Amino acid sequence: MLLFPEADNAKLKTAAASKVEEEVGQEADAEEKPLTGRGGVAQLLANMDAMDSFTIAREFTRLGLQHENNLFPELGLLMRQRREGFLILLNLVRLGKIRTDPQRQAIAEEAFRAAHGNGTSELQLAEAVGKLKIGLQGRKYRKMNGLITAFQNTAGEFDSFIQAAKGYWREVLPSLVNGEASSYEEARRMYGEKHAGSLRKAYEERKA
Repeated sequence: MLLFPEADNAKLKTAAASKVEEEVGQEADAEEKPLTGRGGVAQLLANMDAMDSFTIAREFTRLGLQHENNLFPELGLLMRQRREGFLILLNLVRLGKIRTDPQRQAIAEEAFRAAHGNGTSELQLAEAVGKLKIGLQGRKYRKMNGLITAFQNTAGEFDSFIQAAKGYWREVLPSLVNGEASSYEEARRMYGEKHAGSLRKAYEERKA
């Protein structure tokens, strides 16, 4: 027989409440984590229009669809080959040698430190340089002009490619979401076969 049933009941209620809070917290943590697998691909499709090109490229890598450098290899190649030049550019901005606003200086500072710490990927470096929006410089830093021009041209082509590819991805990725394809490569192959068949059928109909 319990001598203090009220106290015991209170303990049980407290324990139950703690368990519920723990479970709710775990659910909240799970909700905050980005989706992977089919759910992640579905989320990418749903949000693609609102994403910028760098975010889309990161999502392709995170979801294991295709490495970001392979989506538009020219950008990754430029950032690798001229990495030291871009680090010098970041350093000039963060030190205030190239005039800009405090927000961009902070971006340059963070990117410069990251590049000399754990390192950054080509895409991360390109995104940071792009956010600086540095125009061509005068005589003092005229050697930077070739680098800036090369980046502006290549980053612009990267953005144009990603934006133009959205229509293609809207056709390809659903087969991953519904389980028809088990990989991005298979989804692309299925799309190619489907459209090759449609073109062949249209050609035969025209011949008849």
